[in-house]
Amino acid sequence: MSSTIKQNFEECYCTKCIKNYNGYTLVSKRTAQRHGKKAALKDAIRSELESGSVEVLACQSDLPTLDISPMSVDYEVDVDFNDMDFEYESNENAKDTVDIDVEEVDTECLYENMFSNTSMPENPVHRFIATFTVLFASRYVVNKGAVVLIEFINKLLKIYKQDFQLPTSLPGLQHMTGFCELSKAIRRFVACEDCHAIYKENQSVPPCCVFVKTGACAACNCELTKKSLSGALVPKRSFHYQSIKNAFKILFNLRGTIIDLMHNLFLGTAKRMMDQWIERGVFGDRDFTAMQKIADKMIVPRGYTALKSKIGKKFAFMKADERKSWVLIYSPVVLKSVLSSLHFNNWVDFVHACHHLVKPSITFDDINTAHRHLEKFCEKCNKIYIATILTCNMHLHLHIQETILDFGPVYSYWLFAFERYNCLLKNISTNGKNGFKATFMRCFVEDIYKSNEPLPPTSFPLSVSKPSSTGDLDYPHLLEYYKLTYLTPDLVHYQNAAASPFFVDNQIIKLKSINILGQVYYGNNGTTGRGSYVQSLFLGRDRSKETTFTCQIKYIFIHSFTSPPMLPYYEADFTHHDQHVFVFVNWLPLLGDKSREKDGVDICGSTPLPSNYHSILSVHRISLEVAIANYTTGLVQKKTGNCLTKKALC
Repeated sequence: MSSTIKQNFEECYCTKCIKNYNGYTLVSKRTAQRHGKKAALKDAIRSELESGSVEVLACQSDLPTLDISPMSVDYEVDVDFNDMDFEYESNENAKDTVDIDVEEVDTECLYENMFSNTSMPENPVHRFIATFTVLFASRYVVNKGAVVLIEFINKLLKIYKQDFQLPTSLPGLQHMTGFCELSKAIRRFVACEDCHAIYKENQSVPPCCVFVKTGACAACNCELTKKSLSGALVPKRSFHYQSIKNAFKILFNLRGTIIDLMHNLFLGTAKRMMDQWIERGVFGDRDFTAMQKIADKMIVPRGYTALKSKIGKKFAFMKADERKSWVLIYSPVVLKSVLSSLHFNNWVDFVHACHHLVKPSITFDDINTAHRHLEKFCEKCNKIYIATILTCNMHLHLHIQETILDFGPVYSYWLFAFERYNCLLKNISTNGKNGFKATFMRCFVEDIYKSNEPLPPTSFPLSVSKPSSTGDLDYPHLLEYYKLTYLTPDLVHYQNAAASPFFVDNQIIKLKSINILGQVYYGNNGTTGRGSYVQSLFLGRDRSKETTFTCQIKYIFIHSFTSPPMLPYYEADFTHHDQHVFVFVNWLPLLGDKSREKDGVDICGSTPLPSNYHSILSVHRISLEVAIANYTTGLVQKKTGNCLTKKALC
């Protein structure tokens, strides 16, 4: 060794440099001093942690620990490449000593929710301060700067009289927040450039690779290390290892990943199940033709995509909204005759779960019910199909409950909105000129604020259609309705208005449609030519049991009526309005057939009941829209009603 090297370099025997093949590393004097200070600081921190001087760590005896046992091989290590995330680093141009930090943790590999530790503060502000500090200090602060930063924040907390203090060391803060769980499992190895054999860097690494390839007579003998300009031995290639399973376990426990139901349910499982049925020959060409014939006769509410020919073409090139219509509307009706009862009942569990999950507003009971249906669906799939049908996407069904609890109803984050806006973008006419952005944003802003702008008192009244007379066949039903509802049998016909001041007028205002809580219902005088099929909701006599009936809206109308003042409740009711909004409906008779009740399908008669005063229905009794299909048993024609959840614009 020359005198110049002796003057400027020295042998370092710190905990890192001693792991070299020679038992030391030749580094500059300044680097050796820095290694010594770092080792002393680590010893001080370790003694502080072991003595329990940090008050926050005193209550962390129940923290999850990590155990990674060393790989017990001579020089080569067998690693499962299917369970790792790796990256190669080349050190061909390295000029200085490479510091290799490898931590050995001899604890059990138990990954739990990082933020479920009892040491994390319950106050969300304190939780944010702790999380911000550990991320900032771990990324941007070195050496003693982290201790100074923590001390500074603790003084600020005292100044503002907060009953919370951060641990006085960065390792303690990382343990408290669970930050160390993400980095504990990261390991670093020395890799051979030729045969890709790897060696633990914390053990003695040979100068040349000793791995014997399959069929070879001698070892690889490729050099693993080289000398940098400073004379230190550094690996030519590094191999970073972290278990993907363990990393994903931590990340999913954070519950920070949103599951998109459009891809998870409709473009995922719904598509996979149909592909499996087609692949296994469950459906033949005749089955697709029969299902398409049933689908062609179904009456689908507006706002839902009708499958005009997709079913007959074996579901080719179906979009997300078409998959959604298939699951919610068509499949409970058309699959009944082509699937076995075991397979169909399993599919119905999936349909029921989707009905609960796609609601614009959802209750906790809906979330729990949908979760039970998805659990049951996945368990049955594992039994009645081969194991390969289960995918990671189906596993995510069991985490949808957590996603909704954390982020709310699916309408706020699923990707149907992007699909809809893509259609809007394609349909906007730009005439081949510039200024598309301004054109689109003007249309977008107009649609957002349309019908929501505040009008001054001097504005003209809204334009409505002119009043018309009630038909002679329907007016007696309206008169009877008011008599029974207001308990006033003395109400007279409008033709006898001269004999009594209390009569029911025959003038009404018909509406083409009505918007109730974001759901639009139509009469047969609208643009569609037929009225919406709806489900009406009534309470039983004990007002606890709900009873539903299916009907078709004939027309929607507004009628003005003021109840007589002699009624006992009239004086007390100051909020009484003289305008009433009704729908005149045709009721479908109930047949008492409960064979499809578990499938969520009601069976009704095909011929409507004769009109009476029950045909006058208040709009607040409208519950849901219904998709109607023809249903034949023997020679009897029936109709099936599939109730759909409320659909909001996304």
